[in-house]
Amino acid sequence: MNTRRASAWLALLAVLAGCAPQRTRVVLVGDSITAGSSSLPHGPGFAALLVDLLGPGYEIVNVACSGSSSLDWQPRTHKAQCKEAGGVVNLYERRARPALPADVATILLGTNDLIGGFELAPVEPDAYRDALRTLADALHADGAREVVLMAPPFQYGTDARLAGYRARIQSLCRERPFLHCGPDLSVVLDHQDFEPLDAHPNASGHAKIAAALAETLQALPDTPSD
Repeated sequence: MNTRRASAWLALLAVLAGCAPQRTRVVLVGDSITAGSSSLPHGPGFAALLVDLLGPGYEIVNVACSGSSSLDWQPRTHKAQCKEAGGVVNLYERRARPALPADVATILLGTNDLIGGFELAPVEPDAYRDALRTLADALHADGAREVVLMAPPFQYGTDARLAGYRARIQSLCRERPFLHCGPDLSVVLDHQDFEPLDAHPNASGHAKIAAALAETLQALPDTPSD
């Protein structure tokens, strides 16, 4: 192949590469619910279901850590035990930052905050808000164009604290232009979506989360509609 023909082929390949559709990259930050844990009857986690619901125009990257709270995802300042990460690490630096940049990052944290799971005590609403704000700001600064906040599902005996979490999330979504309120799982899910006394949604619960989140993602600016 002569030099002129080779140059023509390279130019054509460059044009084709530029015309290739770009996938919307979505990074999912969360705890065991995002990691895919479910109660009976078991089914795929909502992250796996999103892949089929959204189609090939999206790339789903799940960096969730089972057992984590909003406090555990603070950049540089906090370390947590995470079986998915293989030990005690700073979750933001080890799992979230390497997954960026992204078109969208979603945050679903609060189940462990509500009950004080793996923490000294339950996380109060103002501390929860501050942790989410710090995390969302870090994600955006490191390349997440939009950030979606999702309110956690109800947990027995935490009604007042959950109401505080929901109110703080709503206020956060008004603070930053890149922040969006996503599905409120305390509304999306009901008691039929959980095995009794289990904090993890069952198959129907995960399906509801996936459907609601897919609708939110498709409604964001500059994302494909199908």
